[in-house]
Amino acid sequence: MAQQEASSSPGAEVVGRAFVEQYYHILHQSPGLVHRFYQDSSLLTRPDATGSVTTVTTMQVRDSMLFKLYKLFNF
Repeated sequence: MAQQEASSSPGAEVVGRAFVEQYYHILHQSPGLVHRFYQDSSLLTRPDATGSVTTVTTMQVRDSMLFKLYKLFNF
């Protein structure tokens, strides 16, 4: 009987599931800490309204939100 070699690192599915579980747990329990999952260089990728995939950095998202707040409150 051939002995299977033990993997030293978990597979992508295991890592992905663990991340999602932790992310949503923190989002639900302590939403103010969700920013710890991201770095300035993190990329966010999602389809836009036309179906085209758009990628932005977290810094671009932050700048966009600050600009919207600026316009909203007329600072």
